[in-house]
Amino acid sequence: MQYRLAIFSLLFSAFSVWAQMPIQPLKTEKHVSQALLKIHQAAPHSAFCQEPIDQLGNFVSQETPSFVKKPSVIWYPVVSKKMLAQHRPCYQEAICVDKNHQRFKGLRCCKQLDNLYNIMLHDLHNRLPIHPKLQKILNQTHYDTVQDKYHCETFYGLFYDKKQKILEVPNRLKGEIARINLYMADAYSLPMSQSTRLLYTQWHQAFPPSKWELEKNSLVAEIQGNRNPFVG
Repeated sequence: MQYRLAIFSLLFSAFSVWAQMPIQPLKTEKHVSQALLKIHQAAPHSAFCQEPIDQLGNFVSQETPSFVKKPSVIWYPVVSKKMLAQHRPCYQEAICVDKNHQRFKGLRCCKQLDNLYNIMLHDLHNRLPIHPKLQKILNQTHYDTVQDKYHCETFYGLFYDKKQKILEVPNRLKGEIARINLYMADAYSLPMSQSTRLLYTQWHQAFPPSKWELEKNSLVAEIQGNRNPFVG
């Protein structure tokens, strides 16, 4: 255990950076979608399965007839809405009041009252484009390394341990996922276990940013005024 903690300390100190919140945070989900669609014109495909996306944000496929409505891209928050909200008073306490004068709490309350939650929610650094077919599985899992790949499911090219609710992403995505999580934790003081930070720090070290990740970091900074310093 002491050896593991020592390794963690060395890795963390080697990659310790100062992440800042957006200077010009976006206000609505519509603004987020518009900004990300513009950004991803330079890389028009989904993050996990590399499926092509057109300029309107719809998935395109040669197998899909032209008269069939194509699914639209989902700008998926890597650090989920629940993880962003769960330690906020609006999520824990019924401090909101609806039109029937009933008190309530949770994500709806946070969206209504909590300015910091909305800044976190609309942070472009936390979003990746995904196909709708992946949304449910991503909402039910956490990222880690699947130990026994012979007894897990392969879900659209991703290793998925259904029993443990663990999803292992391809190597090309591990570094990006790690840097998003590390940025969000540091920029917003979100809790992260020592073992999780160690895993993400290892992924960050082993899988450096791609050319596209570096470009995207600059494009996001142009819009909301801050960079993910783990990317560069």
